[in-house]
Amino acid sequence: MAKSKEGFTIVELLVVIVVIAILAAITLVSYNGIQRRAHNTVTTGAVSQWIKVLTASYLANGVVTVELPAGDNSFCLGTKEQYPYISEDLKEGQCYIHAHTSDELNNFISEMANVSMSTYVTKDGSYPFRGIQYVWTEADDETHLWYNLEGEDQDCAVQGSEIAATGNGITECHIVVSDIIGANPIRN
Repeated sequence: MAKSKEGFTIVELLVVIVVIAILAAITLVSYNGIQRRAHNTVTTGAVSQWIKVLTASYLANGVVTVELPAGDNSFCLGTKEQYPYISEDLKEGQCYIHAHTSDELNNFISEMANVSMSTYVTKDGSYPFRGIQYVWTEADDETHLWYNLEGEDQDCAVQGSEIAATGNGITECHIVVSDIIGANPIRN
């Protein structure tokens, strides 16, 4: 009497499960890479737009004058709406622990095209960071634009930008503003 073969053997089922697991892993890794590249493209695009805004300010006025918040050396580029409340570490208008948006610069850019911003959050050490930070450093008396990209050893992708640090899943990039627009912004 011949046995009828109905259904699958355990080995056949295990092979199918392993193949599905491998395909799922490949899909997940690809998706995360695509998502990271998309976030980084939005960030580098915003940095390029801000460079154009600062250059336009310089060309229109012959100088870029920026008033830094009292007692601070930096602020976030963008509007409060572009930096919504996320947590106690990143309140509305904050891109970094002590950095907020600047009304003076926002008044100037309100006349210009809206600069899109990426609101994803990276960690700079133990502090969350998002968007673009405008920073004056006393050590070299220069103004910099700082921004983070997801992933280590990423290409900062903006002309004149350099990798300042990499690690903890991020690439920290900066640009010396005077190298790009031809003049160092005056701070008040």
